[in-house]
Amino acid sequence: MKSNLLPPINRYPETEAFWDAANDNRLMLRHCPACQETSWYPRTHCPLCGAEKTEWLQASGRGSIYSFSIVRAARRPTAAAVVALPEGPSMTAVVVDSDVHAMRIGDPVVLRFLQAEGGQQVPAFTTVAAEQARQYSQRALAAAREVPGLPDLPADFAWRAAAVVGAGNMGSGIATALIAAGLRVCL
Repeated sequence: MKSNLLPPINRYPETEAFWDAANDNRLMLRHCPACQETSWYPRTHCPLCGAEKTEWLQASGRGSIYSFSIVRAARRPTAAAVVALPEGPSMTAVVVDSDVHAMRIGDPVVLRFLQAEGGQQVPAFTTVAAEQARQYSQRALAAAREVPGLPDLPADFAWRAAAVVGAGNMGSGIATALIAAGLRVCL
């Protein structure tokens, strides 16, 4: 069976701090005190002015879609994207667990991490709309456990299937998120 994990990451001395921070769910950029610019991908020098001294800067974890292409052969809805970061640089990443067919240039995205083989966390993004839908779903599932008259569910109860009413943008987005979470879905 093929793994759902990303392939192993090659770590180099100049990127060790970046990958260590990623394992703590933090995205780090390089900031140059000489030219006051921030850059992505981590290097030993500033790619903009050539200065040899740069510093690590933690990114906000937010951005917007600058460009993207839907990966139709992916196992789950995925888009390869260029994400513009408010700190200045743009970075390439994947957008996952979102309705990539409804995604538009300029849409806000938030940072999340995917696991690669070997356990390394890798930066990725999801749309703000999808993240809000996931948070709403989590609140709804928690509220469902509190419905009067229903038997108490064990703390380790795992949902196996769901029915989604409505096949519009919201219904399709919820169904996609549930499928990505491994649940069977009936529309």
